[in-house]
Amino acid sequence: MAPTVKYEYPFATYKSETRVTEQVLHYTRTYELKDVRVPVERLEDLKKFFREIADDERAYAILKAPVTAGATGTSLVRETE
Repeated sequence: MAPTVKYEYPFATYKSETRVTEQVLHYTRTYELKDVRVPVERLEDLKKFFREIADDERAYAILKAPVTAGATGTSLVRETE
């Protein structure tokens, strides 16, 4: 599962969280824009911020069906060793 991330800068904040509750995958992302203008000297921070968000959005979760006796009709792929 993807780890929780939080990026904070003076101009914006981004947070994403993945959790499982009662066999349900919950994914939450929050993007807060604090200032619409970013000084030129913070341009590299702005680029880094958007790269971090892009990297996080490319993360994925691999779902596996539970192995139970007599299980049939699952649409998930099971990995074999």
